Amino acid sequence: GLDTTLSILQGWVDNYPDEPAFIVPESLKRMVAAGHYGRKSGQGFYHWDGDKRLEPAEYGPDDLVA
Repeated sequence: GLDTTLSILQGWVDNYPDEPAFIVPESLKRMVAAGHYGRKSGQGFYHWDGDKRLEPAEYGPDDLVA
């Protein structure tokens, strides 16, 4: 899920702080902070129905927790 992806990316950033390839996108941080974990929560960058990916999610700038 997106929470796992965030954890992995944050670990890379922590272990390799000078590597520009390892960044954590702000959009990913906001998704996880809002509880949007992807398939396991039914929402994330896409809407989900169980294991079935539906349409892409559309969020406005104020829709997710900063």
